[in-house]
Amino acid sequence: MYCSEATRFRLDLAEISGAFGDLAVLAPILTALITVNHLNPTGVFLIVGLAYVVNGLYYRLPIPVQPLKAVSATAIALGLSGQVVSAAGLVMGVVLLFLAATRLIEPLGRCFTRPVVRGIQLGLGLLLLKSAWQMVSGPHLFPGGETRLLLADWPLQYALIAGAGLVLLLGLSSRRLPAALMVLAFGLLSGAVLGAPAATGGLRWGFHPPAIALPNLSEIATAAWLLVVPQIPLTIGNAVISTADTAQRYFGPRAGRVRPNNLLLTMGFSNLLAGLLGGMPICHGSGGLTAHVRFGARSGGAPLVIGGAFLAAAFLIDGGALPLLSSFPLPVLAVLLFYVAVQHALLVADLQHPFDWFVAGSIALLSFLFNNLAIGFLAGLAIYWLPYAKWSTTCRQILR
Repeated sequence: MYCSEATRFRLDLAEISGAFGDLAVLAPILTALITVNHLNPTGVFLIVGLAYVVNGLYYRLPIPVQPLKAVSATAIALGLSGQVVSAAGLVMGVVLLFLAATRLIEPLGRCFTRPVVRGIQLGLGLLLLKSAWQMVSGPHLFPGGETRLLLADWPLQYALIAGAGLVLLLGLSSRRLPAALMVLAFGLLSGAVLGAPAATGGLRWGFHPPAIALPNLSEIATAAWLLVVPQIPLTIGNAVISTADTAQRYFGPRAGRVRPNNLLLTMGFSNLLAGLLGGMPICHGSGGLTAHVRFGARSGGAPLVIGGAFLAAAFLIDGGALPLLSSFPLPVLAVLLFYVAVQHALLVADLQHPFDWFVAGSIALLSFLFNNLAIGFLAGLAIYWLPYAKWSTTCRQILR
């Protein structure tokens, strides 16, 4: 169903609420990359802010800015240095701009039929549900990881979930109420009452520009092999093809600029800049688009709002607003993420043929089991595009 509002830049309460709808994904990963991998906070906030502003001005729709998830997860798990993470941004930027310049994304895009794209969207929804559960069941109460949960704290977890859920339902019950802002306000209040940790020792006013530091060949090689290669299929499938499809689903003709080649360009240049300034490698994402839309965003106003907030943090607060982000209790962020995950998974509902459901379901199930969207959609491509294989032909005959 198309969102009917035709305003290019809207700045009402619903738009502002939708601007922060994807914070449940962005905040924990951003916090972890700064605290674990020691990325420069000012560089991180500067890149995210600039990318959001560019998205708002060019696409005039709430196109999201998200961390490269495979890159981030691997970097955090292995404790890689900030230089290696930034090198991944440089390498990824070169790869994406190469795909845009050669227009190789066009023949690649034809491989992503509707069942394959819906499978990616369903799989991402399931992975987001898993992430929401991990936020709740993990050992920490706040994104920075400084405060460990004790057995006696579990009733507190449930109370935060119940409270955030009730606030979310209240916000969703009326189009006039900013649901995401209400939940985030509840989270900030809860964090203040619980004594949220200041991950960087508190806010410090001032601006210290990030230094330009080019990675060496060893760091580039490590980034390419460990971080970029596993990320490429995920980026093509979710950040490019699926994001363009989701934009068409929500906005129809208004999403004319949200084409795969344009998405490659905005991501490519953003990642080159992130690599030069020690920022976080970023992408777009169909789940992030759903998050912005479902919480009220309908125009380019939402990216300008959240982009402006990140730029203000970069220019006015030395070290960024990391203490503020780390003050959101994880159970509150999990409630937001749960809602977004369900809404995104429901995009699969327009499939009709049993074989299409089989393809989409296979992608989603494998993505969930292996915790890797790339494995799922590569298997889905094989199922859909091997019509001459005996097993595939049999499946088509049975399910159609």
